[in-house]
Amino acid sequence: MFPRMLPVQEIVSKKFVEKVGSDALATQANGTGPFKLVEWRRGDSIIMERFADYYGGAPAIPPPGRQGRSRDFKIIPENASRMAP
Repeated sequence: MFPRMLPVQEIVSKKFVEKVGSDALATQANGTGPFKLVEWRRGDSIIMERFADYYGGAPAIPPPGRQGRSRDFKIIPENASRMAP
């Protein structure tokens, strides 16, 4: 059971949780990594960009594209729509 849980574990700031409470984790930006949140459209999309000040650098991540964004994620809640070609 433990190995299956590892990919869904999140690292969060203790200071952040103490400041805003655990319920805010679902609605406020907080995290760590080579990308930072640019925009979140609930139920629609998430737009992230390269975080140049990421600890240790992020040399393997290519610079942002012409729109200045590195990663866009489209949320498709229906299984049939996600599987459609």
